[in-house]
Amino acid sequence: MRVRKTKDTPVKNNPARTLPAFTPVPRKTQRHDGWTPERQHGFIEALADYGSVRAAAHAVGMTPESAYLLRRHPEAKSFRKAWEAALDLGMQRIEDV
Repeated sequence: MRVRKTKDTPVKNNPARTLPAFTPVPRKTQRHDGWTPERQHGFIEALADYGSVRAAAHAVGMTPESAYLLRRHPEAKSFRKAWEAALDLGMQRIEDV
């Protein structure tokens, strides 16, 4: 899995703006093309970089619709918190630019 990065310094390397640790949403079956834990972490990092669910989902090879479905999963509380924190960082980054 590859996560596309912008030319700017990624948020994860900026100590003033760190992403919270989270527990990936458990999946019934592990699919190579599904929301693996690695892909979930990549999505949260990309969301902090781009400030856009669509761009972050596409960066990890997924659709925004499937990201929202994952977010609504009953066991996604930790993921939802990380999503909100990442989106806040992404929006702040956009405002800073």
